[in-house]
Amino acid sequence: MVEKFVAKIPGTEPGEKKHAELLLNKKGQIVYRVRNKEIGEFDSLIFTDKELYFVEMTLTGSVADLRKRLPKKRALLQLLFPRYDVKPLLVVSEEAVGLNALPEYCSVWQSKGVDTTELFHWIADGKPRKPRKYQPVIHKKIVKPSALEVRTFRYYDTLVWIYHSLQGKKPDPINLTFYRSAKFVRFHDLFTKVYVGKISAEEFRKRYPDAPLYEPELYIAIEKDPLGGTFITYFHYHGRKSLTNVRIKGNGLSAVKKDPMGMTVTELAFLSKVLRNEKLWSVERLRALEKTLEEENREEGK
Repeated sequence: MVEKFVAKIPGTEPGEKKHAELLLNKKGQIVYRVRNKEIGEFDSLIFTDKELYFVEMTLTGSVADLRKRLPKKRALLQLLFPRYDVKPLLVVSEEAVGLNALPEYCSVWQSKGVDTTELFHWIADGKPRKPRKYQPVIHKKIVKPSALEVRTFRYYDTLVWIYHSLQGKKPDPINLTFYRSAKFVRFHDLFTKVYVGKISAEEFRKRYPDAPLYEPELYIAIEKDPLGGTFITYFHYHGRKSLTNVRIKGNGLSAVKKDPMGMTVTELAFLSKVLRNEKLWSVERLRALEKTLEEENREEGK
């Protein structure tokens, strides 16, 4: 039986609690914020006595993109509402493909979808748009996020704690006991990438001689592919307005400028101060990490 229901409400203002991180934004979306940056958005939340269902809806014919978002959103809600069994409830069209590849913890509702023919002709005809008025549904079980009891989650402190917990002792490049733990797996789903160290530009060039000289150093991170497996990625951070993500693809190297307003910039702005005096990695330790992740990915794929 449903005990609480949180839905998108068009045109509403943020929740009454100004300090709340889970709230309705100005667009009426259910979002979770960290220092005013949104890291999670939900179509609706349904609470029963023991379960929490987060609803994801799509009109597209494939659920591939939806599948990629599920682990992060589920991990976030597991942290915020630890006493509930968190499950996604997907609402898709009858023609949707890729349902067999969804995780077993998913529930799926298939609908006939929406006929957009009338809307298409309305747009094509160039008719002026009239503002629509929404009549809110009032019910004691329909609540705003501000009415929920949400567990405190310290995003940046947790990121630093993960960094220190992953530090390995020779000959292991990382702490494999922690890396394989259920707690870490959940955090990795949420953060997607976790930072493990820094390497100087010179040591990085020893491993990749054709790489540009990313002075003075790069941050090393382990990124999780939402469809399975992990890989190493690097970040050249040189100020809040300049961040480059360096990835190794086969025998080549790709470098992409990151959004200066994105979450990664704020993470590294924080970590660059906290980890200022941390010892730099050697190329030997980097090679050991590459080998370790290859073995872990191979084991996971069995």
